[in-house]
Amino acid sequence: MFEEYSNEIAEGWSRYANYHHTDRGRIWILWNPSQINFIVHNDSLQHIHGDIVYFHSGIRISVTMVYAKNAGSDKRILWDDLRVVASSINKPWVVAGDFNIVRFCEERYGGPGPIQGDIEDFNSCIFDCYLSDLKALGHTFSWTNKSAPKNLKLRKLDRALVNEEWLCSYPLSLANFKNPGLSDHCPIIIQTLEPNSHDRKPFKFHDMWLEDLSLYEVVEKAWASKFKGNPLFRVTRKLKEVKRCIKI
Repeated sequence: MFEEYSNEIAEGWSRYANYHHTDRGRIWILWNPSQINFIVHNDSLQHIHGDIVYFHSGIRISVTMVYAKNAGSDKRILWDDLRVVASSINKPWVVAGDFNIVRFCEERYGGPGPIQGDIEDFNSCIFDCYLSDLKALGHTFSWTNKSAPKNLKLRKLDRALVNEEWLCSYPLSLANFKNPGLSDHCPIIIQTLEPNSHDRKPFKFHDMWLEDLSLYEVVEKAWASKFKGNPLFRVTRKLKEVKRCIKI
């Protein structure tokens, strides 16, 4: 079935799937062999990780595609797999797909609330892997049950996460969440875009700033800011406030 459908989608393209972990083959990857090569390094029931090599430029980036399972115990296996992958990354890295969990309570509408422990596990993995959300355009909620308004459920289950090397190499990159069409998930198009000399660079903290005593007043004031949400969300917002104040 994989070969039949993949040929209908893009005849002549190379392909890879994780059928050896499940008969359902939960993740399919297709690529144009005349432009790029995808080198698989490892995979599991919930992820496929490898490098993309662009023939025309020789650029090499790491890509991890995920399709997380529903149960928190299963997702924790994926989070540990991502931590292992992160320990060997030394180039631009993007982790994208269906994580089956929101990062913050604000990323959902309708239905019962998520288990707070599952959210904390996900955010801990992101922190441990030194990843951050790629700037997003398009639909805020990437999944919908497509139900009537009184039973409507909306979630941000899909996202693209990137490391610092990615942001330095592609400072203008973004994840565009398109219309879902027949699916209940939005497709994601990751655009790198070419920077120019007038574009702003990613924020970086310089150790020499620690010698400026006024920095501590800025941090103290920003840290005193009041934000609503779970503890991890409040910490994240306060860190962003510190960055905003430093950049002024």
